[in-house]
Amino acid sequence: MAEQRMSLEEAGKLLGGLHPNTVRSRARNGKIPFEKDNSGKWWVFIDPEAAANDAKAKPTKALTNEYTLEAANVGIFKTLEVTIQTLNQELETTRAERDALRSQASEAARRLGELAAAEARTKWLEAEAADLRRRLDAEAEERRKLTALLTHRAEPPAPAPAPEMPVAAAPVVRGRGLLARLWGRGANDQKPL
Repeated sequence: MAEQRMSLEEAGKLLGGLHPNTVRSRARNGKIPFEKDNSGKWWVFIDPEAAANDAKAKPTKALTNEYTLEAANVGIFKTLEVTIQTLNQELETTRAERDALRSQASEAARRLGELAAAEARTKWLEAEAADLRRRLDAEAEERRKLTALLTHRAEPPAPAPAPEMPVAAAPVVRGRGLLARLWGRGANDQKPL
């Protein structure tokens, strides 16, 4: 079929969705025959069958851009997948570390509780020991006092010198025992004990 005269817009659609400025540029470079009318409008001459075959044979710029974008997207997606896998691994590591730290923190809290209880028990035992020492010292002091008192009593006091009586003045009582003499009773006035 022969070439047909068409506008830049029609040629762009026929050539696979090219922009009219792209068609004008190709015409200016001599790739597409063209003419200008008196009003300055551009007209190009294209064989519709050849253009259709060319469109089928090679992808249009729009399709090429889509393939390029798709390839770029695939690369970006692969990069994102690797990044996500790395972040997931780091997250798992961080979670494991967090769990280990929680375990250590609970163990430390338990040991601090035991330490506080042991310190309280130690203070109580020290107070109990101080009380026992005080009581033991008090008992020892009391024992010393009692020992001194008993030691002092065990030694008979030195007898006081008896006043000397004249021999004639001492009454002589016969037949009376020692107790009667001490109590001052005679043999006749003794009472049963």
